[in-house]
Amino acid sequence: MAIRQFQTDLLAMAINDPDLLQAWGQFPRPEGVEPRLTVYTNLVLNYFILLHQTGAANIDEIRMHLRFMATSEWVRSYWQSTEDVWRTGYPSKKGGIIAVFSEELGTSPQAAQQEPPAA
Repeated sequence: MAIRQFQTDLLAMAINDPDLLQAWGQFPRPEGVEPRLTVYTNLVLNYFILLHQTGAANIDEIRMHLRFMATSEWVRSYWQSTEDVWRTGYPSKKGGIIAVFSEELGTSPQAAQQEPPAA
């Protein structure tokens, strides 16, 4: 847990001073978006991964939050531009939560409402 907190602290520093993001290399983000919003969104999604890994929230709870997040065009745009990076960063066992992110963030709320329920 201390390692995760250290990463969060480093990213929080970059939220306050986006020039620090250069130290992370090419930080993925949608074109023309303020870096602070990208870093914050990254932290929120990592928070959901942590909730899942520790068992502090079940998949249904996480899905509920992601569905609410998907009402934001920004979040869907962020996910579309960074999904490959997330899939690469969380392969195999941890990849299950990334599949949930894709299911919930990869579809606009309107399209999800129009889809027939799964049998």
